[in-house]
Amino acid sequence: MGNPDEQVDVKLIFMLAIKDPNVQISILKKLVSIFQEEQLLVKLIDIKNEEEFADILNSIINEDTDR
Repeated sequence: MGNPDEQVDVKLIFMLAIKDPNVQISILKKLVSIFQEEQLLVKLIDIKNEEEFADILNSIINEDTDR
């Protein structure tokens, strides 16, 4: 990704709009852990319904930030 001439196949894009700066690091950590779990990424990629995608992603992120 450091090479501007290299094309990268993208399947998911995450836009972050985090109001609370105290939660920002924990959400970023959770996203990185999601990116490292291949089965979870495949599941997210296969979802065709935006609401279902948001529900699953929110439940995963809130698992970590509710503690």
